[in-house]
Amino acid sequence: MLDLVLTRPEERSHLLGAAAGLAFLVLDELHTYRGRRGADVAMLVRRVRDVCESPELQVVGTSATMASEGTPGERRRVVAGIASRLFGTTVSPEHVVGETLLRATSGPQPSAEVLAARVLAVDGAPSATSRTGPDGT
Repeated sequence: MLDLVLTRPEERSHLLGAAAGLAFLVLDELHTYRGRRGADVAMLVRRVRDVCESPELQVVGTSATMASEGTPGERRRVVAGIASRLFGTTVSPEHVVGETLLRATSGPQPSAEVLAARVLAVDGAPSATSRTGPDGT
């Protein structure tokens, strides 16, 4: 949508008035920007940086599934390389924030029946509304 706004004179002037000196641009689901879509988004980032007169624009990309292979350092390098090409600026691996899942529980996973029994033990018997659907049936 932003690319269309930049091509329509009246909307473009409103955008430029509101976004002059833009400091941050956030792109969600970064892993989806590949191929033609990636090239389109990369060009859009450069156009936004230019038309908003924001040479120091900080582009932030989020993705839960960007890179999953290798060591944490290798994953950060892969993501930094992709982000550098997409954002049109150098992104160092040290600026990539990763995550690691640490389970809060250990041991075997309980069955659905055991979980249901535990919920009932905490909450008591299910209420009438929890046994019916949204239409009351």
